[in-house]
Amino acid sequence: LYRVTGNDKGVCTAEPTPRKASAPVVQTMTRPHPWFKRVALDGKWRYVYADHIRFLTKKRHRVEGVRVQGYTAGGLKVEVLP
Repeated sequence: LYRVTGNDKGVCTAEPTPRKASAPVVQTMTRPHPWFKRVALDGKWRYVYADHIRFLTKKRHRVEGVRVQGYTAGGLKVEVLP
């Protein structure tokens, strides 16, 4: 059994861990490319790498005055490629 005492420090560190190398990153472009699909991402039309769409969450967006089925990145890091 694990006993809790008054001076217990716990098993976790106080400072947050740095970004893991395995954390998902979503790559996007503003112009068309064969490997990227055009989707509504956070209210804008973006070309998202087809393999990275699975990391996104589906959400209804209004883009250019029209409601469309789009995606949101949530807390993911989004890289905009040139």
